[in-house]
Amino acid sequence: MVSHIREVVVDDLDGHSPAQPVAFAYQGRRYRIDLNAANLAAMRRALQPFIDSARPDTTLTPQRRVPRTR
Repeated sequence: MVSHIREVVVDDLDGHSPAQPVAFAYQGRRYRIDLNAANLAAMRRALQPFIDSARPDTTLTPQRRVPRTR
């Protein structure tokens, strides 16, 4: 017997597929959302004026320190 498992990524806003994972950050928090092409384009259009007026953040994110073992 053969079985096939198919994973379908659906848009987190409207449930349509196919969708792709999108990562973004806001106020120091990172987020991931699955969006189809139309919702991804809408997100980009909505954010573009803010991105155009912003400056890149060149500060380094804090690294987790791993304790050394002796």
